[in-house]
Amino acid sequence: MDGSKGNNVPTPANPMRRRGSGPTFDGLMNQKRASDPNSLARRASLHEQRPQAGFFGQMWNKFTRGPQSPTK
Repeated sequence: MDGSKGNNVPTPANPMRRRGSGPTFDGLMNQKRASDPNSLARRASLHEQRPQAGFFGQMWNKFTRGPQSPTK
């Protein structure tokens, strides 16, 4: 095999490297997981409105999560 053919090593002269998308989606992540008090209250409210698990749901939760620890 000839090492000079198909050399796909990214270098400054050969920018074949994929660009990072961190800065591009930073605003989207802030909107999705905002830490302001209004967003936190809205998320807590939605969590409180969730219906309780039924018979099988409770069995599944006990099986997967284990017994609940006593509240202090």
